[in-house]
Amino acid sequence: MTWWRKLPAHAFRDSERAQIGETLRHVDVLRGGDELRAALNGDVAAAIATALSLMPIGNIDFQTDITMTSLLRCALNGEAAAALVLAQIVGLRTSAMP
Repeated sequence: MTWWRKLPAHAFRDSERAQIGETLRHVDVLRGGDELRAALNGDVAAAIATALSLMPIGNIDFQTDITMTSLLRCALNGEAAAALVLAQIVGLRTSAMP
């Protein structure tokens, strides 16, 4: 669940992509509502919306990690909009670090 913030894009091969998908299939959320559930099921628009709803990201918790991992899965599946949003969020986090 932390790969979105720790690994570069070229580190994700088929086995990592499969592991992300399998992990997200087994995540159940108590908070986050229908949009987060849709994001976890691979809905690109929902993944982008839920990721943007976290902005600005202060502290990273489990909710942040599952939200961003759902966005990562969309990006790895070739969804350009998801990749752009993910790159922007990671870039903002990186530039904010001392």
